[in-house]
This record gives sequence, C-alpha cells and structure tokens, in this order.
Amino acid sequence: MRTRPNPVEALLVLPRLADPAELRASWRQAIAALGQSMGVMRPPLLDGVDLDTVEQAARVALERGLVDDLDWLGPGAATVALYELTAALPPGRCRRELGRRVFARLYEGTATTFAAVATRLALGSVRSLDAATLRARVSLLFCLPIGTSVNADSLALTLVTRRLLFERWVERPSMGALPGRRLAARLLEHAAREAALRAQQGDLEPKQQLSGAELRPVFQRLLFDREPLVWQHAAVARGLLASVDAAIEQELEVALDPSLSPTEWRRAAVSLVATLANPTEQALTACRSVVEGPLSQADPGIPATMVVG
Repeated sequence: MRTRPNPVEALLVLPRLADPAELRASWRQAIAALGQSMGVMRPPLLDGVDLDTVEQAARVALERGLVDDLDWLGPGAATVALYELTAALPPGRCRRELGRRVFARLYEGTATTFAAVATRLALGSVRSLDAATLRARVSLLFCLPIGTSVNADSLALTLVTRRLLFERWVERPSMGALPGRRLAARLLEHAAREAALRAQQGDLEPKQQLSGAELRPVFQRLLFDREPLVWQHAAVARGLLASVDAAIEQELEVALDPSLSPTEWRRAAVSLVATLANPTEQALTACRSVVEGPLSQADPGIPATMVVG
C-alpha cells in the first residue's frame, strides 16, 4: 500500500511532477499543512530543509500559478502558509515575489488574517512589527470588542513571553503615556486568556511564564495604575491566571482583607469575577460573598466595579 507523503515531501516533490492534477494535489497538501501553524509555537515545518530544493519548488508553484490559486483555503491560513514558505527561501526573485503577495494579503486582509500572520512575524523576528502601520494595526486588533471572532490571544502571548518583544510592547510602554499603558495592560489580559486556556489543556509553561518574577514588577505597575482604563485589564489578567494557579488565587484572598483599602478591594473584586472564566462553585460563592458582605457596605461602588471582570 502506497503511503501518503508528509507535507514537506509533498512540497519538495513539485519539481518532479508532470501531471497537473498531481502537482495541484501535492501543492494543496503542503500549503494546508503550513497554514495550520497559526498560533502554534513550534519550529516551522520547513526548518532545516535544503534552501535550493525549497526554491525549486517555489519556482514551480509561481510558474504554474499555484501561489495565486488559494481561494480553496481560508485567507488567514493561506497567508500564514505563504509566509512560512517565504521565510524558508534564500534571498532572490522567488522570495521577493512571495513576500510581495504575503504583505499584500497582510495589509489588505481581514483582522483574522492579520492576527494569524502577525503572530508568525513576531515569532520570526523581534523587529518585524516595528513599522508604524503594523504597530497601529496591532493596537487596533486589541481594541476589538469582547465576543469578536478574531482571536489575537496567541499574538499577545508571543509579545509578552518573548523577552525583547516584552520590553518593546509591555515593559517600556507601562511607564509611558496612557495609550501605551492601556495597550500593555490589554496585552497582558489577552496573553493571560491564552495561558489559562493552555493550562486547562495541560500546557503549564505559558502560565508559569506570566506568573514569573520577571513579569511581576510590570504586572504590579499596571495593576495599581491610577487609570481604570489600564488597571481593569491587568486585574482581569490576574483573575484569569488565578483560575488556573492556586498561588495567585491566594493572593486574591489576601487582597480582599477588610483591613486594606478600596484600591486593593476593587482590583481584587474584578480579578475575582474574571476567575469565573474557569467556573467553579468556590469562585461563584466568593463573588457572592463580596457583593453581599462587609466590603460592599464599606465601599458601595464595588458591585458596579465587578462588572468590569
């Protein structure tokens, strides 16, 4: 029985195929696999493959018009696949032609497409998102309303957990003007959502990175920012992490101590509501105790503040 070639083999075999149907089938198999790398933090499928062989395959795809026939695949996955192929090519005509198509799709595509490709760009190079137009689109991406179908959480996790990107996008902006501080807090919130999801699936590394000592000073700075437009996102991020981390959950209990001030209470109350992302009877009971307990009597604004969570 003939075995089905893996995606890398399906791409590299293109120069040896003469039948148009086989050529198209192998190309589609390879591109579909490369497009599945959206939001996946692992080495690219083409990492370590001979550059000349990849270039020959890309040249065949360009000459046969296969790179312009991607309507059968979702726009985000198709753009990511083209980017992965472009990144594996040596400098030259093929790389320029594919790169032009990638950036045309990046600038003209939907927010979903941009989020997918921006994640791969961030994983590939620290300076890849430094252009003013790309930074503006990243900022807009994290201003989308709650409930949107665009998933930017993987991009946020990449920007927060890679050290040099963290300095550019979170650490330095956290000490700057309000728009920068707000975006930094939004990035923490989205990164925490992705980390909590992965922790529920058994991958604990992102959660450990976000709760580590390196991020804690910036986390605290944003959490106790004077502007609600900033601290509410940091508080939600803390609550999402608390839903999968017992140590952070204990920090919330301490922050709700009646001997503290409304500053700690309100931020802890928002975090407490955010723990309901991983719903448990204990979290629901804790929220009710805050609304009905002495803290709400001492600070009547707490129930309204909890809506932010």
